[in-house]
Amino acid sequence: MRLSHLVFFSIISFGSSFIHKRSMNMLSTSNWLSVENIIERLSDKNMTSSIEVPSNQITIFQYPETKLSDAIILINIAVFSILNLSSFSKYKHFFVKSNNAISRGEIYRLFTSMFLHQTLFHISSNMISLKVYGPMVEKWYGTKKFLFVYLASGIFSNLSTFLMNVSPLSIGASGAIYGLIGALNGFYRKNRAVLGN
Repeated sequence: MRLSHLVFFSIISFGSSFIHKRSMNMLSTSNWLSVENIIERLSDKNMTSSIEVPSNQITIFQYPETKLSDAIILINIAVFSILNLSSFSKYKHFFVKSNNAISRGEIYRLFTSMFLHQTLFHISSNMISLKVYGPMVEKWYGTKKFLFVYLASGIFSNLSTFLMNVSPLSIGASGAIYGLIGALNGFYRKNRAVLGN
């Protein structure tokens, strides 16, 4: 890997971690996000909690056990480095979501294309988004459900574009990330009475 690319990935890694921590710190200062306030709302409304509030956590936006999110980010970066920045780039076309290839039976492309990215901007924007939203889903749905939502969303989005015959060639984790955002929206809607507007 070139030194410039190594420096770039270091900056992206540091930047995404910094943005994530800063945004979570800002959110955690809001009164309605505190665990104490959630518990008070639950008891006031005499509701059975659909949120499991960890007793040893200060806010709901701390993620001590969200390692799979980071692992997926590292996998994406590794795949990008191998298939974009090395001599293996000539094999990249075997893993792209190609409607013509899938029609010939190469359905594995619905999965593999989720881990491919075209440019440095493409992968950096997707991985920063995954760093922000991934830990939330993994924390509040659990690791297994997080993995299911991520993979199922990515595969289904590729399958949808294939069946509708749009985007004849495509790559990226955007579909999977949109699925995580949808899961967070579902979590909020389910617990709106507790979390408030």
